[in-house]
Amino acid sequence: MVFAFAPAEILIIELVVQIRLGELQEVVQMHREELCQNKPCYLSDPTSSLIRVMNYAEYKAMNAKEVQSVLRDQHIVITAFPMQLIVPTDAVNFDEAGLQLLKNLKAPIIFQGKFESRDHR
Repeated sequence: MVFAFAPAEILIIELVVQIRLGELQEVVQMHREELCQNKPCYLSDPTSSLIRVMNYAEYKAMNAKEVQSVLRDQHIVITAFPMQLIVPTDAVNFDEAGLQLLKNLKAPIIFQGKFESRDHR
């Protein structure tokens, strides 16, 4: 397949490529700035990271209020998940029953300053 472009179209295409390349370089620079001591911040400075890594036992020991407090500022990554203790992963759906495996869904939480309980159904 052969494409024929007018000189103005070629300049526009070159400009778009340069802009995209500049955006990519910005993303790479942002990633480098996110490193703390040449390591991901979740390893070298966990308190400043947007990611909180904890093992399954630590996560299960937290109550709903503690989990909510972490989720205000960070995403939670759970490691050492005991796969042999629960149903096979292909039998777990992204629904209420599947989420119940992670935490008690009936635990009261505070949502934007207001108390909310799931027991009102």
